Amino acid sequence: MSDTYWQNIGATLDRHDPHCQGVIVLGLNGTVSSITESFLVATKQPWVKGFAIGRTIFSEPATQWFAREIDDTSAMTQMRRTYRSLIDAWDAACEQSRGA
Repeated sequence: MSDTYWQNIGATLDRHDPHCQGVIVLGLNGTVSSITESFLVATKQPWVKGFAIGRTIFSEPATQWFAREIDDTSAMTQMRRTYRSLIDAWDAACEQSRGA
């Protein structure tokens, strides 16, 4: 997603929804890498307030768990690791967008 994409969203919100409190970035089952790239662009925009990344966190571990390829602990560890990496990526993108 480009700067232009997010600027168009902002212009649309400004024009049609002056009461909007913000936008969250959805992961849409993307990879950690693609979502991290999206964060780098999205956090530059004033309307972007956070993210909701469910399937990216649990899809692969859940598939493995249901197939009995991994146990509960492994599934939780994988989900925790992915979630933590996305939080770190979000924090880094926010810092970069602020010029820190």
